[in-house]
Amino acid sequence: MKVSNLEMDIISFDRISTLGKDTCKNIIKYGRSASCSDFAIVTGNVYKNSNNEVCNVPSDSSLKGRAGVTWLNYPIFDGNGLALTPSGCLAEIFAKRGYAGIRPVIKTRDNTDITTLFDKSIVSEQGIEEVNIGYYPQFAFDKKDQDFFSNNYSYLDSNDFGYTVNTVNLANNRIIRFMELNKIPIYSFKGKKAVRVMVNSSYEDTPVLLSNGIEYNNGEYVWIEVSPVTWFIDKENNELLSKRILLSGMPLEANKDSYHLYFNQTFLYQFLNNYFLKEMLLNDNNLNLEMENIKKRRLIK
Repeated sequence: MKVSNLEMDIISFDRISTLGKDTCKNIIKYGRSASCSDFAIVTGNVYKNSNNEVCNVPSDSSLKGRAGVTWLNYPIFDGNGLALTPSGCLAEIFAKRGYAGIRPVIKTRDNTDITTLFDKSIVSEQGIEEVNIGYYPQFAFDKKDQDFFSNNYSYLDSNDFGYTVNTVNLANNRIIRFMELNKIPIYSFKGKKAVRVMVNSSYEDTPVLLSNGIEYNNGEYVWIEVSPVTWFIDKENNELLSKRILLSGMPLEANKDSYHLYFNQTFLYQFLNNYFLKEMLLNDNNLNLEMENIKKRRLIK
């Protein structure tokens, strides 16, 4: 399969509304909401509800199981997009805000069987068929490794690959009127791969607690491990649905008046298919995939 035959989307309102009914019967065991990665949190994801309470997904009560706000594939009306809150409720959010996260979906453009992309999958404890595809920064290293990477920062090997983030200040859920897309490099040492990212939280004066048990303030740097991305296999809809919210800080639309747009007309859709998908797949050599369109030594545009 060619990478150009793949399309990246986000979970849709229709899918959320039908979970547990006629489709996605196994996936509902995990819940409507998704847990957010540390990388999503430090790039702006909000992981508390309107009452400032933390909500976990049903299958994970740990810090890695905290649910976040995530954009939904739904038309923008009157400048507002639709999102799912940590408690699983729907909420309208101004399309130029960046605190909702990205829970991506992978599908094929010509309806080729999505399972031809990989050779084998596993079944989780919840009875959900899963597969690991692609690599992405997800969870922070523990304090020992944080100190090691920080103390040896200037000696670490880096490469031309990396991951694109929005570095516009997101504190206080600011409206994003322009984008600052920058690529953060991947560093490696003794088989471990990591990115060094500055915390750009939507919580201006409140530190964010990551899964390593450490609190970080805006402007501090944290080392996050690059690891395989887990996807739920949705054979009924011929799609792969990310288990987690992977990234935040991206508005639905920031480059033009966003009063009435379909999702495939938005900045976020373009970002997912021109940057996110290709960067995530670039380091995965285990896929039945031809990487014919990926430029390995400069930003993908």
